Amino acid sequence: MERRACSRNRVKVTVYVNLPGRRRRCLRAKNLSSRGVFLETKGTRLPTNIPLQLFFVLPTRSGSVIRVHCISAKAIRVGRGGVGMAFCRSEIPRIRPRPESRKALNRLE
Repeated sequence: MERRACSRNRVKVTVYVNLPGRRRRCLRAKNLSSRGVFLETKGTRLPTNIPLQLFFVLPTRSGSVIRVHCISAKAIRVGRGGVGMAFCRSEIPRIRPRPESRKALNRLE
């Protein structure tokens, strides 16, 4: 049984990573959650526990235009074929429950 705070979604997205002292590397995202991403590295070594800028290249529905999203993340787990990146805390959007949701949660406690 997996013990994850957030579910992962399989993706095939191009991600550019700015490496310190080196040029930008083009990698592929394999799965994505609200707290992180797993990148296929194909021999590229990423430093661990150092914030890196990730640029996600996302095609639009029409396919002719792309959107680029930038987010900071740290490599926290190196595995076979890739690296697990955790989005930096300041980058994770804060979700505030609606007042009615908060009341319902309080009743359940």
